Amino acid sequence: AGSLVSYRGLEDVINAMARVKVTWNEHFNYKLLIAGASPKNALQYEETIRRLVRKNSLIPNIVWLGQLSSAEMSWCFKNCAAFIMTSRLEACPNVVLEALGHGCVNLSISNPPMPEFFGDAAFYYREGCSQELSDLMLKVMGLSSLEKQLLQEKSRNMAKRFSWDDTAQKTIKCLQNAIESSKTTSDQ
Repeated sequence: AGSLVSYRGLEDVINAMARVKVTWNEHFNYKLLIAGASPKNALQYEETIRRLVRKNSLIPNIVWLGQLSSAEMSWCFKNCAAFIMTSRLEACPNVVLEALGHGCVNLSISNPPMPEFFGDAAFYYREGCSQELSDLMLKVMGLSSLEKQLLQEKSRNMAKRFSWDDTAQKTIKCLQNAIESSKTTSDQ
């Protein structure tokens, strides 16, 4: 989900899906939903990913959704088998907070700050290591209903650590401290 730019690392999940599809042969019927669009300066990256999809015979397994409304994104989170975070570079990944809040089973790149946000509510793979990601995808596909429910609850509990009210209060406190500090400095 988000802008389709090179640092999103979609090649990780495309290559992992190709590995999983080979393992499952004709029984592979999973779909990868890609939400978002390419800005004009990243159209080449999108075309590179589309070529990779064609090369790996994944056209029937990839759904290019484009930009989605909040309600549509919420539906995707609530109905996915897993949320996969491949982005190599993020500051505060709101999409991760949304996935956690919706109780997704999560697979994520191990790059910072993902472990800080997901904590133990995700399975991690190393950047560019589609073998590790495909192994995790197969692991998630084999989870029992109870195991999925426990992971979903773990996600929702992790999301509670990131309260907007708490963020607002801490931001106000920080700004108040800065104002007080500047008054003290200007009085000297």
